Amino acid sequence: MSGWPKPASGGGGAVSSVFTRTGAVVATTGDYTVAKVTGAAPLASPALTGLPSINGSVLAYVSPSGDTTGVTDTTNIQNSLNAGYTVLLGHNPGTFYVTNITLTAGATIRGAGSGLTVFLPGSSASGSVNSGSMFYYAGTASVFLSGFTCNGQDGVYNYLLNFTALGSFAADFPIIDDCQFNTIYGTGLYYGGNRGGLRASNCSFSACSTVGAYLGGSDIVLDHPEVSYNGIGLHIYGSMTRVHDMDCYYNNFGVYVHIPQVWIVRASFDQNSSSGVVVDTNASTVFISARFTSNGLATNNTYPNVDIHAAAALGVTLLPDTFFLGLAFGHTNVTTYDVYTNGVTFYDYSQYAGTSSASGHTDLANFQQSLLTQLGAPSPTAPGAQLARVTYAPASIATYTITASVAALDTTNLTISFVAPPSGQVVLRAVFPFLLRPGAVIANSVAGFALFVTHSTTTPVSAYMLYGNVDNAVTGTNTYLNSVGHYEALVTGLTPRTTYQYDFAAIYTAGGTPTTVIITADNGSGTTKNGPLFLYVIAA
Repeated sequence: MSGWPKPASGGGGAVSSVFTRTGAVVATTGDYTVAKVTGAAPLASPALTGLPSINGSVLAYVSPSGDTTGVTDTTNIQNSLNAGYTVLLGHNPGTFYVTNITLTAGATIRGAGSGLTVFLPGSSASGSVNSGSMFYYAGTASVFLSGFTCNGQDGVYNYLLNFTALGSFAADFPIIDDCQFNTIYGTGLYYGGNRGGLRASNCSFSACSTVGAYLGGSDIVLDHPEVSYNGIGLHIYGSMTRVHDMDCYYNNFGVYVHIPQVWIVRASFDQNSSSGVVVDTNASTVFISARFTSNGLATNNTYPNVDIHAAAALGVTLLPDTFFLGLAFGHTNVTTYDVYTNGVTFYDYSQYAGTSSASGHTDLANFQQSLLTQLGAPSPTAPGAQLARVTYAPASIATYTITASVAALDTTNLTISFVAPPSGQVVLRAVFPFLLRPGAVIANSVAGFALFVTHSTTTPVSAYMLYGNVDNAVTGTNTYLNSVGHYEALVTGLTPRTTYQYDFAAIYTAGGTPTTVIITADNGSGTTKNGPLFLYVIAA
């Protein structure tokens, strides 16, 4: 066709070679460097900027600074919370020194685990900021806290975690998991009035001189709490409170109930100085299923295991699996009355009804009820049943120095014997005070592991479990960890109805030579206050 321009035979800017190669050139490794590709980063030591995010939540990784004043760690964590970030502490476990941290709406803080991520008061911590709280929350949105220990070190704080009371009701539904609150001249956890929905699981409250956990809101669930060495273990002021599978021991008072509609289910109250449970004048519709052993130790024949005040007029019910055991080994004190009712409307579904005296007591002291004789009780070898328990609480402190080789700590006092259940499997459990100190060299580190071995051997029968870890290279200072260890492991393949005996054992691994690696036990009195060592065997 005439009049149309003829296309050029070659494009403008044509090249005769690419990367010095001619012909049919194909891409090959090294054609481009990172610097020539926008947004690329090198494989080795990339210099990334900004913060990663998952599902829209920005993650802030915070490491311990080693600043013992508490200013640096507090600033790093508080700034991340204020920006709405999820604070992750578990990538680099260690000790954080803090002053006073204010939780923000929707705050999330995740540590590496209780005993691994530890908060201690910095030297700049204040007893007048936020009511003297290590962590403080005045909001109404849910917060999530998990995997850390708050240790007040008997310092300036009134509260370790304070959900302050609200002026009007709000269901905030905070979630707390695998946290420890201990060693404070005050209250470990405070959940104030007009709040609702607290969910706390696998938490421990220990060595709080006032209250381990004050529960003032409503619709509260505590699952598997460990409550020990407090003035009052749990102070319940919130209705619709449910406490499941609690170990409550060595407190002054175990649990104080001041409000209607409270359930305490599958609990164990052992060797509390005064009463295990007190149901006060304003409480009613209280349901209890628990084992009570050797409470009222402060004074002979003074404090009952369960003390029910007369004004609790709508009734307190002891469920069928409530029972009272004889004295724990080595104790001579006994309360006159297992249950003191003082004229209250009281429902006892035990096999033994007891006899009421003229003064309004229910006298069960002559009936040392056991699980085998309790009406409606499950089989003593069913899954979840306690097959054996050892409590070692010597009058003077017993110190066991851990080495780099597996060794039983004490084949006389820290050994446990049991008969295997029909399932042929058990859970071995231990609770013990310990101290890890890597040493003065900043490069030093030490990790403690617990396990069980066949009696009088070094042959492991259960898995090694890390109970504590301190790395001076991370903290930048000569740090130590003094806490309570928790061990739990499943053992299978046992021959039913065969007797086994295991010793509690330990080992450490270290970078450098640690100064101190010990496990201790005593009766919690005097100046040491380390506390007993407990061993359990549970049918699985």
